[in-house]
Amino acid sequence: MIEQLNGRVALVTGGTDGVGKEIARAMARRGARLIIVGRDAEKGARAQQEIRAFSGNKDVDFVQADLSLMRQTRRLGDEVAKGWPAMHYLVHSAGVVRGRHLVTAEGIESNFATNYLSRFMLTVRLLPALQAAGQPGKPARIVMVAHPGFEGTIHYDDVNLTTNFAMIRAFKQFHYANDVFAVELARRLTVSAQRPSVTISCLHPGPTKRISTAKCRYG
Repeated sequence: MIEQLNGRVALVTGGTDGVGKEIARAMARRGARLIIVGRDAEKGARAQQEIRAFSGNKDVDFVQADLSLMRQTRRLGDEVAKGWPAMHYLVHSAGVVRGRHLVTAEGIESNFATNYLSRFMLTVRLLPALQAAGQPGKPARIVMVAHPGFEGTIHYDDVNLTTNFAMIRAFKQFHYANDVFAVELARRLTVSAQRPSVTISCLHPGPTKRISTAKCRYG
């Protein structure tokens, strides 16, 4: 039996396309109060209407944010925390893979900014809302949609990879950083022997063109 999500609040970054959109569709169909995040306002408005029509759920909102920019990620987190002070699911699905060295307006290598730093910042900003919704035995959940960071290295002395940029180095760095963050946050969320009120996990869906909504399960 697939559990319904009526009354639960979920935010999905990258919810306007790809894997993120399919996750959003599945959660909306099960009754979640859904927030989808994307960079393109027109695309986001279309995705909002499509998900509402598909799911029959009118409680679907779109919030625009460019997650390669930390100032917009911070604004997103504050806006969502104010509008939805209790949150049950935070799904990080937004991501890019750029094969050339591109630095954002804030001076951060774009792959690292989008695929790791924005996830870190948004999680920190929304953690109080997740803790307000979760409880031991029925925790709020953070899900990182990411490739495993096998053999990855965080280049602390040069996270922008200015001296030796390569797509594979950037790819391994941000995925490994996500893994390290997930493990460390999970450790901090566990208090003595108690079951945590918030959990974090990484999901690698593998190569896929489309995820069937019938196969997306959330409890």
